[in-house]
Amino acid sequence: MFNVLSFNFIAPFFRARTPAPLTAVLLLTAALSLGGCAGAVIGGGAAVGTAAGFYGPSYLLKSRIAARQNRIRKAFPNAMDLLQISVEAGLGLDAAMSRVGSEIHKVSPEIAYEFLTLQNEIGAGRDREAAMFDMAERMGVEEAESFALVIIQSLQFGTSLTTALKSYAKEMREYRELAAQEKANRLPVQMSVVMSFLMLPALFLITLTPIIIRYMAIY
Repeated sequence: MFNVLSFNFIAPFFRARTPAPLTAVLLLTAALSLGGCAGAVIGGGAAVGTAAGFYGPSYLLKSRIAARQNRIRKAFPNAMDLLQISVEAGLGLDAAMSRVGSEIHKVSPEIAYEFLTLQNEIGAGRDREAAMFDMAERMGVEEAESFALVIIQSLQFGTSLTTALKSYAKEMREYRELAAQEKANRLPVQMSVVMSFLMLPALFLITLTPIIIRYMAIY
């Protein structure tokens, strides 16, 4: 009885592609309208499962994207230093990026993959500008987009690639130092909040306990 009525009540909403939050509410309402503990348990489980199935994959995907971008952001200055050294040693841009991608594989497989993928696309005949901007979009960090702009502008205007990479690598090192200083400057504020939550209850207890004891002794 429950299965037939539930299906007849809920099926039109699934065919209409009702949003997951509303579907979860409808599932729970249908179960509660039928009454009984079994209906409530099944409806609640279906609602929780619907919400988890709708939001869970998106949350996991976003968390993995954020973790990958964080790893790229941390390793990008080192990759720029290696690329600058390779270009100053006499390698061309393509050879330098291939060499850096091969050398940095164990330290940062994400950057190594993107560099080698870029070289494979260029080797297959794709336009360098489009390939570099696609690489920056896949990385999803501002540093990669700035790097693509530096390389493209250097090649378009005929400026020295070594000088451009040297300046950009220096900028990346300074940016990393500023980010570390900013993080260190935020620590006292964060620690003060934690210490206030930990110390205020003890402070109130020490201050109010004698007053409470005297009040109880008097009355």
